[in-house]
Amino acid sequence: MLQCHNISKRYAHYHVFDQIDLHIQSRTFIALTGPNGSGKSTLLRILGGYTSYSGTIRLAEVSMDSDYEKYMAQASYISNTSFLYDYLSPTEVFDLLGELASSKPDAMEALIASVHLTRFMHTPICQLSLGTKQKVNLIAGLFGNPRLLLMDEPFVNLDMVSRKALIRYFHDYAEKRDAIVIFAVHQPEESKALEGYMTHTLELLSEKEVRLCEIR
Repeated sequence: MLQCHNISKRYAHYHVFDQIDLHIQSRTFIALTGPNGSGKSTLLRILGGYTSYSGTIRLAEVSMDSDYEKYMAQASYISNTSFLYDYLSPTEVFDLLGELASSKPDAMEALIASVHLTRFMHTPICQLSLGTKQKVNLIAGLFGNPRLLLMDEPFVNLDMVSRKALIRYFHDYAEKRDAIVIFAVHQPEESKALEGYMTHTLELLSEKEVRLCEIR
């Protein structure tokens, strides 16, 4: 379970969030929605431990404030811009992460094949298209099999086949790994592709109000 209490975030002269509460059960696959400027990316960075905030956040009884390293070992934040080393190939990136992380993603070879990444595995990152880089980025974020997976516009620049394959994978991942998967959605066509896979939507209504709705 993810528990957030009295979360506030302020930039200059305005509040992005003002004492919001959020409680999310495991085994959930959640689309984070809201208008531009509502704080979708900011919320993901807060939950991912990448920006300051006030309040308390606990993941599976681990407090981000009191045990930051243990919390971060269970969480993964994947932005829509690549953090990858341009001179490495996907194979080299995954080998490096495999040495650093406690475990590799489930069925990684099948996942690589399903998003048509196999033939690019030995190509330097700098020579890959934006969509192919994003595939590498998404798979890299799965190393260590995090309990909380946070993604900001994860499907941007992806072809439809790869998008659907990743949606199925993340949905199954949440169920099999007893995990929480949250991703920001900005485009209507992304919501259509998610039909039948999302378990909840998380809507940012105002700086003081968020709404978590189960999809039936």
